[in-house]
Amino acid sequence: MQKRLLKVIQALGLNTATEDIVLILYNYPQISSEWLIRGKGSMYLSDPQSNEEALAGQVDALAAMLRQSLQKNQVYEAALGLRSNMNG
Repeated sequence: MQKRLLKVIQALGLNTATEDIVLILYNYPQISSEWLIRGKGSMYLSDPQSNEEALAGQVDALAAMLRQSLQKNQVYEAALGLRSNMNG
């Protein structure tokens, strides 16, 4: 399972900090991904599930947040590129 997660991280082109977050969530499935990433909510999941189920849900949520962040970065980079071209 851990190797599969690392392959997903690499396939998405994510950085080492992201890998660390996924490994923390893998090793401590009772930790809330929302708390770990955004500092919101409770540190621990209120309704404990099996390790695999908890991790799968957290990885899906993390992947969605990271995809959204990457899309925003691409928009910003494109906007900066357009601005640079207009000034140049």
